[in-house]
Order: sequence, then structure tokens, then C-alpha cells
Amino acid sequence: MHEYVGGPFHEPILAELARRKAPVFVHPEDCPHVEELGFGRASAVVEFPFDTARTVTNAIYRGVFQRYPDLTLILAHCGGVLPTLGWRISALSMLRGPEDANIDSAHIAGVLRGLYYDTALAGSRNSLQPTLTVTTPDHLLFGSDWPAAPEPVIADNIDNLDCFEGLTGTQRADINRANAAALFPRLG
Repeated sequence: MHEYVGGPFHEPILAELARRKAPVFVHPEDCPHVEELGFGRASAVVEFPFDTARTVTNAIYRGVFQRYPDLTLILAHCGGVLPTLGWRISALSMLRGPEDANIDSAHIAGVLRGLYYDTALAGSRNSLQPTLTVTTPDHLLFGSDWPAAPEPVIADNIDNLDCFEGLTGTQRADINRANAAALFPRLG
């Protein structure tokens, strides 16, 4: 059964992770209706980027980050489409359901700014520019998606990241190591 973050299943897990201040890597998976929504294509093409946005949006609206301000999430693939939809999700924060928390656009912006985003299959300007509109370069972490992604795709992604003009050389070097070392100091 597919459970999105924000539902009761994850509540005790999130409480303990926040208590321990343990960073959590969030990777998408097939959504419950992938057969209808995926049109027979691999989930990595379109569904994974939407699944990440879906689960984080649910967590925001359900008040996860209000209850657990020390929760640190690392999102695969620069958060999928989440950064691109960030303004929209924030601007429509008043359109909440009956089980949603009392959130506003400032809260949503703060959550998006505080998340960490890995560059796996997201090292191009098409992913990095929207991500850098919701957070800062120190919240970007190198990711490759190996062994799931084919090596030529990974190599292209790394080349794109290395050539992205929106980052300084120091920021790129930090993405490759220092940002993760700061997040996991005992491993640095």
C-alpha cells in the first residue's frame, strides 16, 4: 500500500527522526494508479518527479513541518516538479482540505527553503534554476541515481551540473561534498 508522508502511518517514524535530527532521504515510487497515469512509460520519466511533489505537498498541508520543525528531508532529483510548483502551492495555501493544518504561504516558502535537494537526474538548468528559486546552493547535494540510471545519462547529468552557469566554482565544489558533510558532520 502506498502511503504519502503526512498520513498516520508515518507519524511515529517522523516524530522519532525529528527527535534524533536525522536527515531522511526521500525517493519517489510508483503512485497507486501508475498504470493509468504512466501511459506505459517507465515511472522515472514523469511519475517520479510528480510523486515527490505529491508527498511533500501532502506533508506541508498536513502540518508535518509544523509538528516537526527539526525534520530534515533530502529530496531526490531536486524535488522533481516541487520547486517549479512551489509558488503555486504557496499561493493556493488557502485551498485546504478538512484534515489540513492552518498553513500560509510564508510557512510553505520556509519549508521549501529548508529542504535539501539532490542533483540525481536533475543537474540541468531546467531543474536547478527552479530549485534555486526556492532554496540556496548550500541545500543542494550531489546525487547520481546510480545504479538505476544508465551510465551515459549520469555522465550527461554531471556534465550539465558542471557547466551550469548559475553556480560558482566554490558552490559546485560544495555540492559535491561540503554540503553533505555539513548535513552529516560525523561522516565529514
